Amino acid sequence: MSAVLPWIGVAAGLALIVLTLSSVLVTMVVPRPGVSLLTRAVAGAVRRTVVLLVDRFEDYTARDRVWAFAAPVFLMTLLAVWIGLLMLGFGLVMWPGAGDRRRGVDPLPRLAGQLRGGGVRARRPPRRPAGAVVGATPPPRDHRHPPGTAASPGARWA
Repeated sequence: MSAVLPWIGVAAGLALIVLTLSSVLVTMVVPRPGVSLLTRAVAGAVRRTVVLLVDRFEDYTARDRVWAFAAPVFLMTLLAVWIGLLMLGFGLVMWPGAGDRRRGVDPLPRLAGQLRGGGVRARRPPRRPAGAVVGATPPPRDHRHPPGTAASPGARWA
């Protein structure tokens, strides 16, 4: 069962990606009025929160000031939900490649790291000394001088 679980995660990740991107397209790109389920859920949550805040005030101007922030809060919350769901979806898609079972590396902690860091980090290429030609073979070492000294012909290749 544990070998199947990452692949179920891939399917769930693909579904999250498709759901999120369809919400983005329906909300931002389609020229006619349309609301996705995700947008409707975020709008309802923001509206309920604002109504809870507004009910504390008696004065109309105070209520109006709270309602004035409802639309920007909704847009920022919707953007954060879209980004979070896309990160979660892509993290689930990358889950099977996160661990190497032959070496005993568990993929679950690496999945958490990918979700936090936004993906797998690439390795940095090794540093070469200044003036070294990439792909060239180093000259043979001169055994009369210790390596790394100015008299050694291979000092630049150490």
